[in-house]
Amino acid sequence: MGESWSTHSSPFAAPLLLSLLTAGAAGGCTASLDPGGGTTPDAGPDLPPLQQDLSQRSVPDSGPEINDATAPDAAADIAPKGYTRIKAGTFTMGCSPGDKQCCRFNCNWPFDQEKPHKVIISRDFWMKKGEVTQGQYQKMTGLNPSVFTGCGKSCPVENVTWWQTLAYCNLLSKSQGLIPCYYKDAAGTQVYTMNAANKRQNPYWIKRFNCRGYRLPTEAEWEYAARAGTTTPVYHGNGAATDGNIKAIAWYMKNSKCSWAGCEKENCRKSVNIGPSGTHPAAQRQPNAWGLFDMFGNVWEFVWDYYGEYHDGPVKDPSGPKA
Repeated sequence: MGESWSTHSSPFAAPLLLSLLTAGAAGGCTASLDPGGGTTPDAGPDLPPLQQDLSQRSVPDSGPEINDATAPDAAADIAPKGYTRIKAGTFTMGCSPGDKQCCRFNCNWPFDQEKPHKVIISRDFWMKKGEVTQGQYQKMTGLNPSVFTGCGKSCPVENVTWWQTLAYCNLLSKSQGLIPCYYKDAAGTQVYTMNAANKRQNPYWIKRFNCRGYRLPTEAEWEYAARAGTTTPVYHGNGAATDGNIKAIAWYMKNSKCSWAGCEKENCRKSVNIGPSGTHPAAQRQPNAWGLFDMFGNVWEFVWDYYGEYHDGPVKDPSGPKA
């Protein structure tokens, strides 16, 4: 695996994390468990799967239902509504063994951006089960910036920036009485707002994994959750990146034809052979073993990390370069 691919541009399928201590994406915002507990080139419909970078992948993923997650209760171990608990563990991040589609250049690992390496995820976290929907985003912000509005409120919100996803996470935290994860200043005196996001002002993630509000997952958290214990290119069937396996879990270039009124006008790109394509309601394809939907396809997903080279050796809770 090691990479995310999608059908349409300008995403906000951020799996959000709630810190049980994040999701970003596959979910939407992530939520952290108690500290003691266990982004991207366009992968558009005309590009082959599994050849896009994850550095701007979203991390919030909401499900088909239009509801907001509730604050996690770490003591009672109660899952926020629409979220699933991802247990801490270890996995190999990067290209799957023998996956030639994943190689960025010539599969010479020392020079490959998706070189496999061991990653330790040391803490449990809550991950949103599906992509953040247009309805959820509009309920929280009062706006729906999506291009594919004809798809409906249960479809993933798109046409938002990475900065706006962070502000959305803060709004979600505030709505549930949680301390926000992102700030405008290093001292943590000014909460990161949508106004700052619209100016593309870079935020500070001050408490890092100890933040107990909503946040985007890191790339490592996203891939760990997306793989759900698998080591193959996709998490369905025999794991091979075949059309049969991909169609079962994702909307992509060969099955994303849209039929709603105005779809052809809204469509920003036309898929080969199927005509106008567009987004589809969240959580309609098969989930992975951990109950997460749309970890492949539909829209891009954001993660926290800035773009950077992978580590050569084992690493614990990586969160990308500082700038």
